[in-house]
Amino acid sequence: MSFLSNWACRRFARKSIDEARSGEFKLTTVPSGKIPGLESFYVWTPSMGFYVVFVWVCALLIDSGRLRDVCFYMSAVAAVNIGLFYLVKCGRHGAEVRGGLTRAFLAAERVRRLAERAPNTHQDQRQPDSKDSNEPVPVGVGGTAP
Repeated sequence: MSFLSNWACRRFARKSIDEARSGEFKLTTVPSGKIPGLESFYVWTPSMGFYVVFVWVCALLIDSGRLRDVCFYMSAVAAVNIGLFYLVKCGRHGAEVRGGLTRAFLAAERVRRLAERAPNTHQDQRQPDSKDSNEPVPVGVGGTAP
């Protein structure tokens, strides 16, 4: 499940950054070079893929009876899980990955808002009401203008 989550986040982040850098939007909050946090995150998916394959091979070989020392292999899986994923990836690179992903997700949100607003730009130029807009509007008891 982590592999699919990493893959989906990686794909969404790349798409968001590419779209934010496109000629249509050209957001100034997204730098033109590499984003360090995202570069660190992009290597998580392949390493998670290798880990998933390793765990599945161990599980299938243990289940078929070819690997006898279950405790040893499951200790190796736990060591990789704790050492690689918790200490190295989350502990050492967690802050910069969080920053890169945040930048990508915020860029996606800005692009979505700009895209939603773009077709309505001509409707925002409404004609003023026939009533003089400088006159005060009395507020009723319910707090709304009549």
